[in-house]
Order: sequence, then C-alpha cells, then structure tokens
Amino acid sequence: MPNGSLAIYRVSNEDAGKYTCIAGNACDIKHRDTFLYVVDKPPGGASETDSPYKLIQTIVLSVVAAVTYIIIVLGLMLYCKKRRKARRRDKPEGEEPEMECLNGGTLLQNGQTTAEIPEEVPLTTLGNKRHSSGDKITFPRASLHPITTLGRGEFGEVFLAKAPSADSAAGESVVLVKALQTRDEQLQMDFRRELDMFSKLNHSNVVRLVGQCREAEPHYMVLEYVDLGDLKQFLRISRSRDEKPKPLSSKHKVALGMEHLSNSRFVHKDLAARNCLVSAQRLVKVSALGLSKDVYSSEYHPLRQAKVPLRWMPPEAVQEDDFSTKSDVWSFGVLMWEVFTLGELPYTSLPDEEVLAGLQNGSLKLAAPEGCSSRIYRLMQRCWAPSPKDRPSFSEIVNTLGDLTSSSKTQG
Repeated sequence: MPNGSLAIYRVSNEDAGKYTCIAGNACDIKHRDTFLYVVDKPPGGASETDSPYKLIQTIVLSVVAAVTYIIIVLGLMLYCKKRRKARRRDKPEGEEPEMECLNGGTLLQNGQTTAEIPEEVPLTTLGNKRHSSGDKITFPRASLHPITTLGRGEFGEVFLAKAPSADSAAGESVVLVKALQTRDEQLQMDFRRELDMFSKLNHSNVVRLVGQCREAEPHYMVLEYVDLGDLKQFLRISRSRDEKPKPLSSKHKVALGMEHLSNSRFVHKDLAARNCLVSAQRLVKVSALGLSKDVYSSEYHPLRQAKVPLRWMPPEAVQEDDFSTKSDVWSFGVLMWEVFTLGELPYTSLPDEEVLAGLQNGSLKLAAPEGCSSRIYRLMQRCWAPSPKDRPSFSEIVNTLGDLTSSSKTQG
C-alpha cells in the first residue's frame, strides 16, 4: 500500500509465516517480527452470512412471541367479557348489578371486579350519597377498656370493651372491637371496606359503627354489641331451656337487616347465625364477627388461599368466586335452617370434602328440620335454587316471613 502497510485479504494457508516490519530515518532503523498462523475452518462452522441471519431470526422470534402474548391477553379479555354478559343476563329484571362486598367481596360495577379496580379508588355506594370514608367517627383509644377476648378472625383479635355511651345517662356500654393485626394488603383493604360498609348502614337490625381508632397500630373498628351475644350461641343455649326462641321472629328480623344491606348495594358474604347478635329484648342484628381462626374455625374451610364459610355458600361462589345479593339469599336459607335446628351445623354428617363435591355437582340438600312448616321449607328451597335468578329477593323474603308471622300471631 502507498503508506507501507500490508493488508491480506482472503487469507489462505500459503499466507502463514513470519512477517517483518522495517521502519527507519536518518538516525536509526528499527524492525519488528510477527507471525501469522492460519487455522483451517471447522466443519459446519458459521459462514459469513450467519450473523445477519441470526439477527433476523431473533427479531422474528421476538415478534412472534409478542403477537402470541397479545392474542392470549385479548382472548382472555373477550372470554371474561362474555362471562360477565352471561351473568348479567341471568340476573332478574330490576336487580341492580352494582354491589359492594363485605369481607373482601367483589364490586360488580359494569361487570368489573375489585381485582380490576386500583386500590386508590374508594368503594362507595351507588345510591344516595351518604357518609364518606372521612366522615367515620374517630373514637379515642384511651376510652376503650378491654373486658374479654372473643376470639380471632382473618384481621386479628376480636374483643369486648367498655366505652363511654353516646347516651350520657347510660354511662358506659359494651362494644365489639375488631383489631387489624395483619400485614396482608388484601386483608387490609377488606378491613377498610367493612369499616366503610358499616359507616353507611343505618338500620335497627344491623349493628352500628361506633367509631374507629387509626391514630396508632393496630387500627380498631368499634362496633355496637348487644347483651346476649351471637345468635349461634343463643340457639345452642336454648336447647336446654324450656323457653325456645321464636324462629319466625328471628328470621324476619335478620331478613329486614339484610334487605337494608342489599338495598344499600352491599353483599355480606358470610351471613350465618354466628354473625348475628341477639339483645335481651330478642332484637336480632346482622353483624360480622368473623371468628374464623378459633371459636368457629370448624365452620370455615380453606379454598383459594382463604378460609371460607363453605357450608353456607352457593355453588357459583364455590366454583367461580361469584358473590352477589343472591348468594346472600342462599346463605339466609341456611341460616333459617340453623334457627329451626337450634344451631346445628349444616350437613353435620359430611366432611368438608364431601360438602364441596356436593355443591359442585348439585347433589347437596338439607332436609326439612323438625317443626318447620311446609311453607317455610319451600321458602328455604327457593333460597337454594341452583340458578341465582330463581332465588327470591330479600324484599320478597321479608314480605313472606311478615305474612307468616302475622298469621301465626292471629292463630295464637
């Protein structure tokens, strides 16, 4: 080359050998030796065109993977949309599809579930504007004087405490306190949802939110508590007494509370005798003690990484995690059965696995309890209709039980 450089193209075995570079000027001459070794090309080795081919291959594979992923996501979205439409078609005319759910329930609003709604979005009712989350009463923690622990639930400890009564003449009253002692984000959301629900409900057959303690951990939810404790224990104690509870009256009061809850667009998800409270005046109130960890742990079954009230759940809730007012109606039918049997465990002779299988294949059935009239048992059976759209509304249940209560008083 003009500058004295040596360039070898298309190297072959003949080019192997010793090469000397000589450079000099008026002062001195220098030379350096170097050796060129030529190695035979391995059989099947990469050709000069391999590199661009591999690049094209990588690009094609990446595009195919991306397109496949998009197709799968779109397919899942279309499938979910189709299922939501089918569910809405199955709901009776006039029933509102929008619901808020207690205990980690699903908010069904235009077919969306809570899993599709960011955590920052507040769960509010869709009816008349009521108290917002900021309106909930802050209760002074120092005013709570613990009495006894009732048990533990998914959120943490549940205990009774003495607190100043809203009625100054009454002095102190007993309240129910639910502590939030879990770091699980979903359970923390469920706790806030339950707190929000009770702040918006105002009915004589639903427990009242007294306040909340959030200035320190653990956070407390303070709820109304009444004299005789939960309905399940009250029914069991009644077995050994001469005076038996009036089943129609108890069920009618629970139905009234649930009618208010459903009209406010809420879903309970854990309606059972253990989650209702009874006063000395025999007033029954819908509550949510949720003692799933110890006292009533035998009435809960692990399903989808949660403990659920399997024996009170309808098939669609067990199979598809689909909760609605109509799933609460199914649970109310089981609660009616509990009242007549004085707190007996539903399907008591069957283990949880058989109950689960029976709910999935539709073979499970509760027999008419002793002392239950044919009209009441027919109402129970309607509550247990396989299709949610065939189950009565709580307003219809209230009217039916009201008529039966009136006729029994007239006959008495």
